[in-house]
Amino acid sequence: MFKPSLPSKEILHEYSTRVKTVVKLILRVMAESLNLEETDYFISQFGEKMGIYCRCCHYPSSSRPGPVFGLRPHSDNSVITIISQGGDVEGLELLKDDQWIKVPTNPDVLLIMVGDLMEIMSNGRFKSSVHRVVAHRERERISTILFYMLDPEKEIGPPEELLKEGSPRMYRDLKVKDYIDAHLKSYSEGKRGIDWAKA
Repeated sequence: MFKPSLPSKEILHEYSTRVKTVVKLILRVMAESLNLEETDYFISQFGEKMGIYCRCCHYPSSSRPGPVFGLRPHSDNSVITIISQGGDVEGLELLKDDQWIKVPTNPDVLLIMVGDLMEIMSNGRFKSSVHRVVAHRERERISTILFYMLDPEKEIGPPEELLKEGSPRMYRDLKVKDYIDAHLKSYSEGKRGIDWAKA
């Protein structure tokens, strides 16, 4: 079976550099929408270097009856996830109000998803996106995903500005690496890691 070739290092580097500019803008707008005094609050959580993990995913077609999951339901353990669906083959679905919604494809559009670490830092104001990938019956699907991650040794939690009267603490302070471990364990058990982080 033919496997698509991966993009070159140079192309991935240029792509991730350009997307990082967009991500910084999004993080500033998110901080502003929460009325945080420091508009670079979320950007500052990354420290000197913004951790970016790239995954190029190939989902083969499947003619088996019923839905075949290329990726079962989950939310990402990132701050922000950027997805380029890179074609016209549907498969990505988001959970909204207990219903799975198909995400339309457009190779010229970047899909931006909130990750669990952002949900924790925003005290639940921004919700991480529960999603899955369902295999197409006839065509393979390819996507490129950038996960924006914090230093595993970083300790995070909601800022005091979001813990005012009438806004109780939803998530406890925790070390990123502890959350990543809990997230992976929860995923293997069919649960959500974000529940482990609740106050």
